[in-house]
Amino acid sequence: MADSICEVLEKNGIYCWIAPRDIRAKFKISHGIKSGINNCNLVVLGFSRHTQNSSSVKDEMEHAFHEGKTILPYRLSPVEMDHVLEIYPSSNNWIDADSDDREYSNLITAVKRCWERK
Repeated sequence: MADSICEVLEKNGIYCWIAPRDIRAKFKISHGIKSGINNCNLVVLGFSRHTQNSSSVKDEMEHAFHEGKTILPYRLSPVEMDHVLEIYPSSNNWIDADSDDREYSNLITAVKRCWERK
């Protein structure tokens, strides 16, 4: 799902940093992710049952939060955010993935709005 989101955003002129593609081979994954977060303006949190239970995602969101990054929550499946993650998104406004929205137009619009505010 992350690859699809990245591809669609980049087709719409929004450069994305994504760990599997952009971490250099010589870096540890954790170092590469922290570096990616440090150098970005916006973090899209693709939220699902899997991310809900991921300690790595929680660590990444904590790092992004402490770095003052805007965190945009994009709910991939109908699941409520747990109390640990709910403090990190910069907005309580969720963007929900819509099965009919194959081009992620709601997400693209939200990301562009965040860019305009920067």
